[in-house]
Amino acid sequence: MSLPPQIPETSNLPDYLTDEQRAIITAGFEHAVITAVAGSGKTSTLAWRIRYLLEQGHDPARMLVLMFNRAARVDFEHKLQDVTRNLGLATPEIRTYHAMGLRLYKRFVREGFLPGFSDKILTDQEISYQAWQLTRRLAPEDLADEIRRNKKDLSLIHI
Repeated sequence: MSLPPQIPETSNLPDYLTDEQRAIITAGFEHAVITAVAGSGKTSTLAWRIRYLLEQGHDPARMLVLMFNRAARVDFEHKLQDVTRNLGLATPEIRTYHAMGLRLYKRFVREGFLPGFSDKILTDQEISYQAWQLTRRLAPEDLADEIRRNKKDLSLIHI
């Protein structure tokens, strides 16, 4: 005997959500691509989707939210905190793509898959010298003498 399909519980979702947003929030635990114009509620929908999944018992340690920049990450963290406030739910990790890339890179270095890197910051003089060398390699041949003569005057602004 098969059980009837379960209808997702939506009574605890806010009234301002559209039917499309409700469908996205309560969709099964699967991958999805959501495209919409700016200001259409993607961030709110994602926050409510994560809350819904957490309430269904999904492990936040198996979720990862990636944002394009710090401002978007901070905005989303606040949105998710607002949506999950007073529920006692642990939330998933939220990172930028760059932070996640650096984390993976460090792991690959630690595990021996990639060589290490130097996090030494270059001085302005070192940057100018690197720019001068790159300019010499990439500049047209007819400018080579002028570049050599004006090495001291070359700066990143001139490139």
